[in-house]
Amino acid sequence: MKLPSLPGAASRPAVVLAAVVCAVASVAAESPPAPGAESKTQTPAERFERFLEESKQPFPWLSWGTDLRLREVYFNNAVVPSKRAAGHERHFERYRWRVWSTVTPPDVADLEFNWRIVYEPRPVHKPEALQDWIMEDVLFDCLNLSLKNAGGLPLAVTAGRQDLTDLGNRWLIFEGTPLDGSRTTYFDAFRFTYEAQPLDTTFDIVWVDQDARGDHWFDALKDRDTRVVENDERALIAYARNRSLEKTRLDGYFIFKRDDPDFADGNRSHLYTFGARAKADLTEHWGYDVEFALQYGEKNMADVRAGGFQGELAYHVRDDAENQWRVVYEYLSGDDPGTDEIEAFDTLWGRYPLWSELLFYTFIPETRAGDYTNLHRLTFGHRCKPCDKVELRTEYHLLFADENAAMANPMIYSANGYFRGQLLAWWLYYKFNRHVSGHLVTEFFFPGNYYENFANDAACFLRYQLEFTW
Repeated sequence: MKLPSLPGAASRPAVVLAAVVCAVASVAAESPPAPGAESKTQTPAERFERFLEESKQPFPWLSWGTDLRLREVYFNNAVVPSKRAAGHERHFERYRWRVWSTVTPPDVADLEFNWRIVYEPRPVHKPEALQDWIMEDVLFDCLNLSLKNAGGLPLAVTAGRQDLTDLGNRWLIFEGTPLDGSRTTYFDAFRFTYEAQPLDTTFDIVWVDQDARGDHWFDALKDRDTRVVENDERALIAYARNRSLEKTRLDGYFIFKRDDPDFADGNRSHLYTFGARAKADLTEHWGYDVEFALQYGEKNMADVRAGGFQGELAYHVRDDAENQWRVVYEYLSGDDPGTDEIEAFDTLWGRYPLWSELLFYTFIPETRAGDYTNLHRLTFGHRCKPCDKVELRTEYHLLFADENAAMANPMIYSANGYFRGQLLAWWLYYKFNRHVSGHLVTEFFFPGNYYENFANDAACFLRYQLEFTW
C-alpha cells in the first residue's frame, strides 16, 4: 500500500516497516477462530491468529502484550498564527513502542502486578535549527499493585504508577504528564474504589503524588532528564458515580490540588474544585452530557475565583452508518485584568488535545501548552461509520475569549478583540484488522479579531498514524 507523505518527508525505515507490516497484516483474520475448531479446517491466517491469542497468555498467571505507534506530524503557524514568527513550521515523527504484562500470583486471583515500559524517540525535520533525533527516556509508565475485594469488602486498591481514565469524561482528570504529549498519561497515586451496590454508586478516593521530573517514585530505565510537568503536584480526588436512575449517570466530585513550581514556568497554588456531571439518554435518539465546576483557592499569591462548564446535546440517527450529530458548548472563565483576583479556570489534568490537536499549541503564548482557559467554544459535529473498517468525524468550532488578553502579549493579542476564530477539524479512522489500525487528522484554524495583524495568518495541523498491537 502507498503511505501519504508530508512536505519535505523522505523515505525512512519506520515508514517502510509500517508499509510492510500493513501489507502482511491486512490478510490476517479479523476475528479469532471458533473455539474447538480443528487445525486441519483452519486457514493459515486463522492458525496465525490463534497463535497470537495463545502467545499473549503463556501461563495462567501471566499475560502480556506490546504495541508500536508510528506518527508523522506537520503543523504551520500553530504556536503563533503568523508566518513571520520564528520556527512557525514544524515537522517531526514519533515512534512509540510499549510492552506490558500482568502477573497474577497462583491462588491469589484478586492480586495483580501490572507494569508497562515505554520508549518514544522523535526525529525532528523542521525547523531546520532543531533537526535531530530526540532520544527520550525509557521508563515505566505503569508499575502498580492492584488488589480487589480488599478485606473481604467490595473495595479495590491500586498503589503505584497508573492511568486515571474513567473518572468523568476526561475534562479535568486524564493527563498526568502533559509535557511529553501522548507518550504517557500516568499518575503516581494510591486509588481506593468502593462499590456501594445498594446505592448503585461507586466511590473513588485518589491521592496523587506527582513530581515534575517523573523520578520521585520510580527512576527511568534510561534517564535523559525529560520533564513531564512544570510543577511538583499533590492532590486529593474524591469522586462518586451513581447509576440508580435508568439510562442516567450522575457524578459528583471534590478535588484539592497543590502545585509547587519545579521550573520557571510552573505555578505555586492550592486549588479547591467542586463539580458535578449528568449524562443520560432522553429518548432512543437524543442524549446529553453536561458538567460544571467551581474553583477556589490561591495561585501565585492571588485569590482564585473561577468556573467552567461543558455541555453536549447529541442526536443518534440509529441507522446502518451510525450517524450522529452533536452540538457542544464549553465555557472556561478568563482572568479579568481589572481585579486583584484570578478568574481564569484551571483545567487541572485536562491539558491534552481533548477537542483539538492544533489549539493545544496555540495556547502556549497565552498560558502553557494545552492549558485551556478564557474560552467560549461552540462546536457542531458529525460522526459516522460508512463501513465496518472506517469511521469519519467532522467538527466546526466557533471560538471566543471570555476576557481580552492584550496585556499577556500585546504583539500577539489585540486590545479589544474577543473572537478567537474558527476551527475546522476532520478525522479518518481505518481499522485494517484486530492488530492494525490507523488514522488521518487535519485541522485548519482561521484567527479572529482576538489576534493582532502580526498573528492573523491561518494555521494548519496534519498527522497520520499507524498502530500495531499484539
